[in-house]
Amino acid sequence: MSPRLRSSLTLLCGLAAWGAAALLLARFLFGTALHPGEPLRGAWSPLGAVLCAGALALALFGRACLRRGDDGEPDGAPLALSRRAERRLTALALALHVLLAAAMSWDLPLFEGPDESTHFDYARYVAREGELPSLHVDGRLLERDVAIDQKIQPPLYYLLLAPALRAIGATHWSTFYRLSPPRDATDWPARWDAAKYLHGPDELAPYANDVRALHLLRLTGIAFTLLGLLGLRRALRALRVPRATTCLAIALLALLPQLLHLAGVISNDLPAIAASAWAAAIALRWLRRGELRAHDALSLGALLGLACLAKLSGFVLLAWMGCVGIAFLVRHARARALLKSSALVLAGFALSSGWYWAANTLRYGHPLQNWVYQTHYQATGDVGLDAWTHWGVLLPGTFGLSFFCDLGWMAAWPEPPALIALACILALPLVALCSRRGLDASFARAATPRLLVLALLVLAWIAQLRFYASVFQPQGRHHFPFLVAYALPLACALEALRFDLGRRAARAAYLALPLAALLFALHAWLGVQREQFAPLNRVETPWLAITDAHARGAAHAAIEVLEPSADERCAAAPTLRWRAEPGERYSIEIGLDGSFDGPSWSRSRRVVRTFEDLGLELEGDRFAIPPEAWTALFPEGRAVVWRVRRLDPVRHGTLVASEPRRLTRVP
Repeated sequence: MSPRLRSSLTLLCGLAAWGAAALLLARFLFGTALHPGEPLRGAWSPLGAVLCAGALALALFGRACLRRGDDGEPDGAPLALSRRAERRLTALALALHVLLAAAMSWDLPLFEGPDESTHFDYARYVAREGELPSLHVDGRLLERDVAIDQKIQPPLYYLLLAPALRAIGATHWSTFYRLSPPRDATDWPARWDAAKYLHGPDELAPYANDVRALHLLRLTGIAFTLLGLLGLRRALRALRVPRATTCLAIALLALLPQLLHLAGVISNDLPAIAASAWAAAIALRWLRRGELRAHDALSLGALLGLACLAKLSGFVLLAWMGCVGIAFLVRHARARALLKSSALVLAGFALSSGWYWAANTLRYGHPLQNWVYQTHYQATGDVGLDAWTHWGVLLPGTFGLSFFCDLGWMAAWPEPPALIALACILALPLVALCSRRGLDASFARAATPRLLVLALLVLAWIAQLRFYASVFQPQGRHHFPFLVAYALPLACALEALRFDLGRRAARAAYLALPLAALLFALHAWLGVQREQFAPLNRVETPWLAITDAHARGAAHAAIEVLEPSADERCAAAPTLRWRAEPGERYSIEIGLDGSFDGPSWSRSRRVVRTFEDLGLELEGDRFAIPPEAWTALFPEGRAVVWRVRRLDPVRHGTLVASEPRRLTRVP
């Protein structure tokens, strides 16, 4: 038996053993809760399929890494891949990405993705009304009977999703979001149930009808992440990163659990990922070659426009393109060619997204009214040092230098070390190409020590297995449109490893890397799954369902809420009153400090209580909050938000009426 075959078989057996052990461990730890509503189904479960495919793919990868390539790889490379092997292994990594993302999406209950319910509301509004929602700086929602929290976002993703919602007949869905009552929660941060919403029996697998249609609609997002990873491959090749390093860096990113989680949900981050990756690839190829053909320049401008039309953070790419132009002058010293290409890029940008910014200007007097609306609460709600921090991030963004912010959201999620690291990493491809040799061994060795420190800050932040408790989402998703910045630290480290280690050591390292990657992906995926589905927050009551397939177009009945008196407003335990109908079922939601509205999510104290959760019975048309519960849940001097919902017990818990948001002050 040849040494290569022996090494491959050894690796395959080792991975199979690790996979079997992990599957047994998962069965022991998770029991029947790995897939909602069904027991663990052995090798046919999503975990089993991923383990089998991952073991085979990574075994083939380890075997291919032992080959020598002779077509374009740098001289002296201890390990290299042929072009054919690199394409096959990249295809396997992308297939693993699709399989993992689809499995996680199918297991994830509806609307549990990052802001998924509000993204769905926006798309459904566009599909139903045939128009975009209005923007108002004062935050008032004027859209009939639906609150479009994501109307601050540009409309590209929702315009793409609206025809699909019409096709599956979802324009008249009455979605019912019932927040899951917290257990042992008195303040934020606190222990929260894993799921944000309660989920009824209509969401138990195997799914059917509307629930299945919406799950299938979610899976279309995987196409965007695939396009993003392919664009990332082009960008790394433009940097002259060797094929083996490119393949492994893409494989590690394709298995990143937060990216897998995001790929299978309804989110406007997805088209931004695809557009920005391909825009970066074209820009880096232009910088390397020194010329940009007319159709490439128009394509680059169109992609930049689509990235900005998908999400506000796409404007970071415009600032980055300014740095690309400076690097072009440093490398090629061709000012006339730069001006000509820039004009074509601007033309492509105007063709793809100029219509929207022009419409904003005509309608609101400001092309970036979305930005003004998004940052209004942060800008006016912060005080003291927080206000200076907010504007210290916003003002550089105003001048197009916001490499390290999501245009205002940093008032809510400050992570300065990770953001500054991301800013430095974004500039790396320009430095590498200005060196005229690309990302060769000497550049990788020089950059790796500093770059790894920055990369650890970023990756330690985005690869965390715990989601934020109050909003249940990985905040690193705001930077996923910049996949190139995530790949470069990995590529530099792997390239330096290939050249710094001896041939035998490098071979051993490459045999160990696939195993480490598999274990990382497996443990991260299990951690995310456990975080999401323990407990499941599923109830068997027939009136609770998240979609309404039988009562489309049901009439909405108004509930008149009686304002509390002055005495009640100042009482320690106020009584909530409304006009009740005999025999109707009601639900109360109570929250603190901007649970439903507010200047900053980071200071949001969300507490939700229902009749069942408090163990109380409804008495006529009023609900008295027990003093002990009020004292424990609501600190003195806080603002309290409450609303009343009337439920239809026949039509699967359809939300037929909702009281507008009211604000009551306690002393």
